[in-house]
Amino acid sequence: MEAWRRALDEPVRAFPIEQAGPAHIATLKTFDPPLSTLDGRRLAGAERRGKRLLLPTEDGELVLLVHLMTAGRLRYLAAGEKGPKSPAFRLRFEGGAELVLTEAGSKKRAGVWLLTPEAAEEELAHLGPEALGLGADGPRNRGGSIRSSATSGRSPGSAAPGRTRSSTTRSCLPMPCPGSWSRDR
Repeated sequence: MEAWRRALDEPVRAFPIEQAGPAHIATLKTFDPPLSTLDGRRLAGAERRGKRLLLPTEDGELVLLVHLMTAGRLRYLAAGEKGPKSPAFRLRFEGGAELVLTEAGSKKRAGVWLLTPEAAEEELAHLGPEALGLGADGPRNRGGSIRSSATSGRSPGSAAPGRTRSSTTRSCLPMPCPGSWSRDR
């Protein structure tokens, strides 16, 4: 998803949207606001949250959320470039470029949502923190960089300060042999 985000970030902000849709009935997961509210707006670029691609509008009023599931594919087609006859979803930009979503197979699980920013936050709230702090701006973690165990002064298996090791971690002390117990008495 990060590769798709990076590849789509510049092209989707280049031109205003001429026409949003049509969308396959199984692909479009929302009806309010309607897709037609995207017509004439510009996208602010591409962002990612987990396996979901977010395309917010430049005015900050709407967010187009795309989840490809397993078989979904998203392609940016330059003006005049041939694409699929009936994609699951299409955004046509002024100048002739298109963003198309296709999905192989019959299950049609890929989804497209058009949401307000607040509704998008609610939709994504269950995901928890972003893995490794990767987001639209790249690696970050409490100071702007990813901290490794080598730079934090702890070994990879040691517990964080103020925390105890989990009960599943066992010490590596040698166990006495059953025969040696009688000699110790």
